[in-house]
Amino acid sequence: IYRESGLVFPNAVRRTLSEANQFHERIIRNRRAFLETEIERLERDIEHREEQIKSLTETRASSLEILQTHGAIQEMTKLQEQNVELRGRLDRVRAKIQEIKELNSRKRDLRVSKTVLAKIAEHDYDERQEGWSKAVLLFNDHSRALYNLPGKLVIDIGDSGYKYQVEIDRSGSEGIGKMKIFCFDLMLLQISQKESKRIDFLVHDSVIQDGVDSRQTALALERVSRITQDAGTQYICTLNSDMIPKSDFSSGFNYKKYVRLELTDRTQSGSLLGIKF
Repeated sequence: IYRESGLVFPNAVRRTLSEANQFHERIIRNRRAFLETEIERLERDIEHREEQIKSLTETRASSLEILQTHGAIQEMTKLQEQNVELRGRLDRVRAKIQEIKELNSRKRDLRVSKTVLAKIAEHDYDERQEGWSKAVLLFNDHSRALYNLPGKLVIDIGDSGYKYQVEIDRSGSEGIGKMKIFCFDLMLLQISQKESKRIDFLVHDSVIQDGVDSRQTALALERVSRITQDAGTQYICTLNSDMIPKSDFSSGFNYKKYVRLELTDRTQSGSLLGIKF
């Protein structure tokens, strides 16, 4: 096979092992020479850049020294502070502008909603005419019973919704103002009896009779007694003993049978909650 290969591969093509070693040695020498040249070039570049860095550092130090001497750094610091402050003010102004835009948008939405609600209220007002008409009549009856004059309960629709106005002729005194409240509350007690979750009692403190003429106080107590008995409801009030209009009650009206609790400061046991004030 080797003899035959000599016929196939002529001597010009064959290489000996020594020739191959010599070829590789030349490659290594050339590569080493190239790398040494590159190292020298890079070392020169590094040295040159170090000199540049040193020169630039000295230039920067000189410039900073000049700025420090002439106060430019302080000026720059102040300018930076002013810039930060102006940016903050600008952000606040932008936020305020956005708030105003949102507020105006909400105002427009509220105006639209207000118009819609006004229409709904007007429709509800018409549908409830029977109910509020009865309330007006009841209030007028209570006022007439106390003062022989009809009162005025006005229910209307305004920009903010339902409006209530209560008037009794000769009003202006504190006593008649308290009786407006009395008549209004008594009317509400009567109206609520038609509701499923009705309120079947009414409570007034003695303040409701403060400044009221004793005749009107007697008429009010007699009227509320009669109305609550007929409706099966309850009226609770507190009265100071010197405010009880004993001489103004009708002859057939015995107020003592309605007294459920009597407090006195003569003894501690008769005081409110057992405390003597």
